[in-house]
Amino acid sequence: MTDKVRVLVVETGVVRRQFLAEVLAGVPDVEVAGVAATGRIALARLAQTPVDLVLFDVGLDPADVKKMIDDIHAGYPDVGLVPMAGQDSAHASMVIGLLEMGALDLLPRPDPGSAAERHEFQGRIEALLRAFLGRRHVRLARRLTEARRFQEGPPVKTDAAARAAKTSAKPVPVPKTAIRPALSRPPVRIDVVVIGISTGGPNALAEVIPRLDADLGVPVLLVQHMPPLFTEALAASLDRKAAIRVREAVDGEDILPNRVYLAPGGRHMVVRETTAATGPRARIELNQDPPVNSCRPAADVLFQSAARVFGGHILAVVMTGMGTDGTEGIRTMKEKGCWVLSQAEDTCVVYGMPRAVDEAGLADEQVSLGDLAGRINALVKGGPS
Repeated sequence: MTDKVRVLVVETGVVRRQFLAEVLAGVPDVEVAGVAATGRIALARLAQTPVDLVLFDVGLDPADVKKMIDDIHAGYPDVGLVPMAGQDSAHASMVIGLLEMGALDLLPRPDPGSAAERHEFQGRIEALLRAFLGRRHVRLARRLTEARRFQEGPPVKTDAAARAAKTSAKPVPVPKTAIRPALSRPPVRIDVVVIGISTGGPNALAEVIPRLDADLGVPVLLVQHMPPLFTEALAASLDRKAAIRVREAVDGEDILPNRVYLAPGGRHMVVRETTAATGPRARIELNQDPPVNSCRPAADVLFQSAARVFGGHILAVVMTGMGTDGTEGIRTMKEKGCWVLSQAEDTCVVYGMPRAVDEAGLADEQVSLGDLAGRINALVKGGPS
């Protein structure tokens, strides 16, 4: 198997189609598998040649896009989908739907006449392709291991082992939540949940947020790396699925329990403490300070501000995503005594952000995606138990 990622470009405009093919041709480990002007033509190309990724413009005819995606999911489940969109809200709901269904990431539609946008797009696609290659290697290794186990068959037991198996107690199930040895315990009281997530996020969040209890009892502050306008559509989509209320954060609003506040794309979300007649309150502040870790919003910014306001009464969750955003903020919160969950590697689209936290020794638990919501509910409501 070649390590090159074969990419099919689907774009209606001739100039942009040629531009995208040229940019991809200059990216290491990429081979342009072909170009197509419509989803129908793309499906014909897929039937003729191996393809790893389909890079497509969401501005294609909606019916054409839907058929292409449905047919790819049905006939080519290993093919990754990467939508491109401009900085407008016309296709925001469609893009969020694609990401929740498992599209790898949203890329900004570049302007062929802009050298800066070309450079940014090339950097984004290179990072995404590195992550895709890493995930492909993990999947291949897992399949080879499973095939080897199947070929070898069940282990042969000695007479002693057979006797022991017959007389042993019931087998102990392997826990889905792997807890690393730690000197600390979860805080007796958790006042807020903070979440940082990036590539693969909308799909993962659609698994977690709808499973949070409506009466969770604390607020959830969420940073998802995403361009402006699309976070509003993501919040609306999650709100429709969830028992707990989900909204895009508004500058200056009070932070209330049983709410999920999603940082708007292009703006950092910060927690501030204010004084009111009824006592101190936490509120949201949004700003356009310079990007941190090349991100705005950045998890580090949120996490560090949360540490100042909530101290050690924080449950922090770091989920699938590229890069290391969140690690330094986690470090700051751990100094205050917070508890940290990282998404388990085999359930991440990209094991980047959780890996950075795990390798720094900052994660208290590594939890599979399917168990994250239950673990959050339990820790918030049950404290150290």
